[in-house]
Amino acid sequence: MIWVLLVVFIGFNSFYIWSEAREEKELAILNDIIANYGKTIEEETLEELHEEIEQKAAVLGSQQGAAAYLDAMTSEFYYKQSEEVQWQIDELSLYAMYANLAGQLKERYGKVNMNAFGEDIKKTYSLSGIAASWMDRHFAQLEKRFEKYMENESYNEWFFAGNPYRMHSFLFRSVVKMVALEGILLAVLMTAYLTAYEREQRTHLLIFASKMGRGIMKKKAWAAGMATAGAGLLLMAGTFAVFFSFHDYTGLWGVNIGSGLNWEYQAPYMFWWDMPLWQYLLLAVVIIFISWLVITFATFAVAVGVQNSYIVSITMLLVLLALFVVPSYLTFSPLLMLISHFNLMLLVLNPHMLFNGLSGMTGFWYHELLTLSIFILLAIVMAMRSMKRFKRKDLHE
Repeated sequence: MIWVLLVVFIGFNSFYIWSEAREEKELAILNDIIANYGKTIEEETLEELHEEIEQKAAVLGSQQGAAAYLDAMTSEFYYKQSEEVQWQIDELSLYAMYANLAGQLKERYGKVNMNAFGEDIKKTYSLSGIAASWMDRHFAQLEKRFEKYMENESYNEWFFAGNPYRMHSFLFRSVVKMVALEGILLAVLMTAYLTAYEREQRTHLLIFASKMGRGIMKKKAWAAGMATAGAGLLLMAGTFAVFFSFHDYTGLWGVNIGSGLNWEYQAPYMFWWDMPLWQYLLLAVVIIFISWLVITFATFAVAVGVQNSYIVSITMLLVLLALFVVPSYLTFSPLLMLISHFNLMLLVLNPHMLFNGLSGMTGFWYHELLTLSIFILLAIVMAMRSMKRFKRKDLHE
């Protein structure tokens, strides 16, 4: 069943990626720009890009410049052209779009008001008291980070245009989150099955009376962790292989994930430090793997006591669902709501907002590290207490 689920998940992910895939030729334009002008947006290279755009417009027969040519473009004229000319027009439009977006970055970031974002969040969540003070300190730190970000001009790097492509959300908010949820389901099912196997097969009296005895449960814990890691690796490898076969990131792996072009919605992505795309993806994968292992050992702790794979699986999935839902029911207490956002499921279900200071109640400095540390400790304590009780438990129960 696990193998079937794994194949189904990879197949479903592949179909989703294929059905939602962005136009390959359009995305390839950015790799050409980076190859020709480097990953950093500089005034000199931007002028060279504008010159190339004008040359492309002249090749298409424009005598008034690229901007006038594109403004005067009509669908009737466009569809009368050959496919080759249509692509040249599309290419010109895409080059012009990137050049215009790049030229507006400094002005756009100059209008960003961190204090206004902070006040909006406090108003949205009705924060007061300790929670409001915590949020004020958070935005004081974020303001310093933003000043350094602007001073270093960290936004001046090429990236897929946030609007219209929204590739950051597509990869992390859709694909990576989907893989994370599928991995959770596999981890819970495998761990519950492995841990309760002897009880459900009614061989527990024989196995636990052997030389290995009840110590076999420790080996089951390691086996469950290895199974989760192995299945997760196959799931991620299969999904990413399909994703990156449709979307060429060749020139972008070293680009800062906080690029100004990676601005998709009302607020920009304001990460706590500059990091290349490959590092962000690696950290997201590591966080998800750790989360899977935490859930694996929590499931093991429950399964050791309950010894019924069906009950354990349903219970764990309901608990994980409750973790995700609970914060929305704690609006009566700002402090409890703040604490509830140090939540493993919020971490797993928002891989696109990791390390982002503008991610609301989960944007605090080192939020990810604190959340993982809390849940790792809880899982270890649960597993140890469960094993301690199991060693003293009557096997006939």
